[in-house]
Amino acid sequence: MMFVKQYRPPRLGLMFLVFVLSGCGGGGDATISNIQPPDNTPPPATTKSIEGGGIISRFGAGFSSVTVNAKTFDTTSSSLTITIDGQAATLQELQVGDTVIVQATTDDDGVTSIATSIEGDSLIEGPISVGTLDQNAQTFQV
Repeated sequence: MMFVKQYRPPRLGLMFLVFVLSGCGGGGDATISNIQPPDNTPPPATTKSIEGGGIISRFGAGFSSVTVNAKTFDTTSSSLTITIDGQAATLQELQVGDTVIVQATTDDDGVTSIATSIEGDSLIEGPISVGTLDQNAQTFQV
């Protein structure tokens, strides 16, 4: 007996599967390279306006800062405006013990504050009452 090997053509489904699978691959690296790492940088610091009043307790070296009610304000800004009793003035005209209103900007941390305006004002305004001047006690009434 003689065995004859019979040729069988491949099945259509198997050929389709081989064709489809041969088209997959090669492009996988392109999508991986497009993945970006997360952005962990903090948002930029923001500033806010603050206002407060009180008595000047000290000046920094060269009038670079002023301390009012235990809060220190940087006074080196070129846009800083200073007034005393409504009149334009310089920082050097203010003195320790003067009462002022300070407007400033501060960072989110509340530590760094830059003065934008300082308004000095007399505590007492008005005419001296007639007959109240006491030279011995050095007093008078307003």
